[in-house]
Amino acid sequence: MAAAAYDPGKATPARLVNEHEQLYAVDSFREPGKSYLINLKHGTCDCPDFQRRGQERPCKHLTAVRNQARWLKLQQVARACSDRDLERLLVRYQELGDMETSGAIRVERARRKQAKAEEAKLKAIFA
Repeated sequence: MAAAAYDPGKATPARLVNEHEQLYAVDSFREPGKSYLINLKHGTCDCPDFQRRGQERPCKHLTAVRNQARWLKLQQVARACSDRDLERLLVRYQELGDMETSGAIRVERARRKQAKAEEAKLKAIFA
């Protein structure tokens, strides 16, 4: 089966690989199972496009990571917070009008709620 055409309007999700080194991974759109490594600290990507053009014009992977880096960091911080801290911080960041931070907190709360519901289902099945 042929690979789908690249859609520049489609989001390219990034994953944090190493926070200290600011390394991220972005899956290839055309090659299933292939990921490219992006170093945000140095502004590099190991994809063929970046290797050809270098710093002349950033590749789509580097651009995607630059756009998502703050959000990914906020998600990581939210995951480390207790439920009580999330509630307190949500109120604070909503009052400050920081929609990105409050959004990351709401996403983490929803993730935990879904995980608890899944756990309850499994307990009911195996009870």
